[in-house]
Parts: sequence; C-alpha cells; structure tokens
Amino acid sequence: MFLIIRDFKNRILIKLNTFFIKNSFFIFGKNSIIGNRVKIIGQKNISIGEGVYISDDIWLNANKKFSDTLPSLEIGNNTYIGRMTQINAWKDIKIGENVLIADRVFISDADHKYKNKDMPIKDQGDEDKVAVNIKDGCWLGIN
Repeated sequence: MFLIIRDFKNRILIKLNTFFIKNSFFIFGKNSIIGNRVKIIGQKNISIGEGVYISDDIWLNANKKFSDTLPSLEIGNNTYIGRMTQINAWKDIKIGENVLIADRVFISDADHKYKNKDMPIKDQGDEDKVAVNIKDGCWLGIN
C-alpha cells in the first residue's frame, strides 16, 4: 500500500513540476513531462517536442554562449531521456524524434580548455566544439 501511495504522490509532483515550468521554454510540446529534481539552465534556449519524457535528476544546461535567436537544445517528439543524464548545449545540440537516452549519459557541444600545462584547467575557460546531431530513432546506452 505504501508503494502505491508513493507512486501516486510522485506522479502528482511530476505533473505539477511540468505545469509550473513548461511556459518558460522556447517551445514545450503537448504531453511532454519533466521529472522531479531536474536542474534546467536557460529554458528559453530549449525546444521540447511533443510526448517527450525527461526523467528525474536530469541536468539540462542551455546557457547559450553565442548570440542567435534559435534554441541551442532541440529535443524531438517522443524522445525519452533517462535519469541522471546531463546535456550541455552551449551552441547547437539536436536530438531527433523517438530517441532513447539511457540513464547517466553525458552529451555536450563544449569542453574545457586545457592547452596551457602551467595553468589549472578550471582557470583556462571553455570553448565550443562541434554541433551534436543525434538522429531519429537512435539509442544511447548507459554510461
């Protein structure tokens, strides 16, 4: 009985969470869900398609470092993103439709600079790398 009540409570919290934050995105498709304990930076730079499920404990970072009007993170229709996944989209990450992303996956289009061996990496700043394009129907396995 306790598990049934806990599951019901969790579903209610997910629906409330989604309801309160969905309007802050560039686009938020119908029937999409955002789990609990999700950290999202730069919602206005994120486009979420219809029927997308974003699990608990996700970190979406679309804190755009470049100035254009397009979202830096696009998630296609009917995509599933597993728990504890982190996506850093500083410039251009596109995730297609019907993509399955397992738990604990890391996706990024940027990296830390590390060329100066005499300076700590944390002090060297960061840089964009290449655009990331995950095609329709892909599966990214657990890390």
